[in-house]
Amino acid sequence: MQAIRLFFQISPPSDFDFTRPEEWPLWMCRFKRFRQVSGLDKQSQEKQVNTLLYTMGPEAKSIIRCRDIMAAQLKDYDTVKTQLSNHFVPWRNLIFECARFHKRVQERGESIDSFIIYELIEHCEYGANGWDESEIPNSNFKAMWVVWQELTQ
Repeated sequence: MQAIRLFFQISPPSDFDFTRPEEWPLWMCRFKRFRQVSGLDKQSQEKQVNTLLYTMGPEAKSIIRCRDIMAAQLKDYDTVKTQLSNHFVPWRNLIFECARFHKRVQERGESIDSFIIYELIEHCEYGANGWDESEIPNSNFKAMWVVWQELTQ
């Protein structure tokens, strides 16, 4: 049987919207897929960095300048990606996020899956730093946390 080869051209994601930094993880996920599908991940680190910055748009260069990255580091894709992520992903106030999580009330007709709200649990970092379910004051949230732990292990 003869192998079938598919050839197609894939376009990079559109420019990153610098006015919406909360969309960085989603944009980066799309770029990661582009990088893998296009074969860019097999290219030199420098080419990967240049493609990332070019694809992001013209404002990327000024952000890189502000991050004070040394010239040698600009040739390492993972270093540049980490620096950009540090710039776009906001610092989270753990106490605020946990308070927000504990105020959450399940709405009528809302499924338990929706109620668990993975993002809120992640932002509270339950299970990190040696926390366990005994540190969660509300029994409803204890049950949710146990489910979360089972799903993520």
